[in-house]
Amino acid sequence: MDFIVRKAMESDRTAVIDIFNHFVENGFAAFPEKKIDYESFDKFKAMARGNSFYVIEVPELSPVSHVGLNEAKSHEPELSEAKSPEIIEPSIDASLSVDTTAAGVNVGIGTELPAASLPMETAPPAEEVAPTAVIPERPPLKAAVAVSEKKVIGFALLKTHDPVPVFDRTAELSYFILPEYINKGFETLFLELLLADAKGLGIDSVLAGISSLNDASIKFHKKDGFTECGRFKRIGKKKGKDFDVVWMQKFV
Repeated sequence: MDFIVRKAMESDRTAVIDIFNHFVENGFAAFPEKKIDYESFDKFKAMARGNSFYVIEVPELSPVSHVGLNEAKSHEPELSEAKSPEIIEPSIDASLSVDTTAAGVNVGIGTELPAASLPMETAPPAEEVAPTAVIPERPPLKAAVAVSEKKVIGFALLKTHDPVPVFDRTAELSYFILPEYINKGFETLFLELLLADAKGLGIDSVLAGISSLNDASIKFHKKDGFTECGRFKRIGKKKGKDFDVVWMQKFV
């Protein structure tokens, strides 16, 4: 899968907060019980140590839309001297309208009925003129149109653990990835990126505060070398369920 990892920008405000709010409303990865506002993006930026705030972006194709195209060409028919000119009147839809809202575009195509296809009087034999007839060469065609866009599917940041300078050696990490992109390696990529930033900032102890109801996250961190270093029991309640905050730690 093609993807880009880059620093979070102002243009990511909506996507980042929407991702976080997905986990607010679904499950226990995010602690809040109510959705946060888009101004919270500024708080995320302020919390990030050394601007260690990233997003992952993947290409996304919008649904393919089909635009109908009527193609008609003029031809000079071969006429026999023994036969009178024959006027061919093709049936053409004079108001073909195509809706391509799937691609975010409304297109209306109007097709005028050519004058040559209307009934004509036959001129006297001495002044016969071969008429021009409009003959549809093929049935209406359809062209497929796909629009490529980019989609932010996750974000991560290295957070200040405590603003008191004696704790500068310690930071917390957080990352949120949309469910359909879980178990594709993005979690590990984010983790390695944040750990590298931590080393570069002189941080040698990294913490993750995890809800005891988020078993998948606890297992992920254990697998990647984190150990449980503390647990605050029953300090939270979400959706009617009590939970502990499990603190996991890794030295880097």
